[in-house]
Amino acid sequence: DFDQRMRDLLESKLPAAERLQDGDRPELRCDRNGLLILAEQAKIELSSQLDTEVRCLSEDGAAVRVVVTRAEFERFSQDLFERSMEPVSKVLEDQMMTSENVDDIVLVGGAS
Repeated sequence: DFDQRMRDLLESKLPAAERLQDGDRPELRCDRNGLLILAEQAKIELSSQLDTEVRCLSEDGAAVRVVVTRAEFERFSQDLFERSMEPVSKVLEDQMMTSENVDDIVLVGGAS
């Protein structure tokens, strides 16, 4: 699932997260539940932006900031994107078509 993959990406970036000085304290913790909520928000933002930042409270209570780019998310989720194309390839094969016969494909659902 793309939300879980984004959460895993955020978790992998936490050790290098920027610690924030005093200011607005994030409401969500950097635990698995908090990161899953933040992951969904980040994923949606990356649908229309090249990068996004996630702020959460680390285990020691410090506010931290993690920046994620669309390119990082795409690399981290490459296998999921490839797997989502398998049904498209199957339909083309069943219809004895190639991608050159198709102008547009509309996929319902997806990463956001």
